[in-house]
Amino acid sequence: MSVDQFEQSAEHVAGITYTALERYLEENMDAEAYKEYIDQRQILFPTWQHIWQKIEPWLRNHTFHNMQDTILDLAGCIPNMQAVQSQLVNALSLHEDFWNQVYQNLAIAKSRLP
Repeated sequence: MSVDQFEQSAEHVAGITYTALERYLEENMDAEAYKEYIDQRQILFPTWQHIWQKIEPWLRNHTFHNMQDTILDLAGCIPNMQAVQSQLVNALSLHEDFWNQVYQNLAIAKSRLP
């Protein structure tokens, strides 16, 4: 999921990161909870452009103090994440390298906003 730090736009970096997040959720969430999340996400955000319209303002306004707070705050933008909040908190410590990469990618995306 590492991104080329010199060539890709903020939207592209965020897209790569979001795709990795969805794969992570699919592999690590309860199958029923993941299906519910995807069904809800497809209703609210049927395309990447819809998702980007939600993430871009978040990137502009969020202050990146630390990885855990940033990831939990981002989760607030994603439908049905409240239902798996405790799983997410556990995942942040169990898969710290993955989440640190997500955090770094989000910081790169923020730095590339026009």
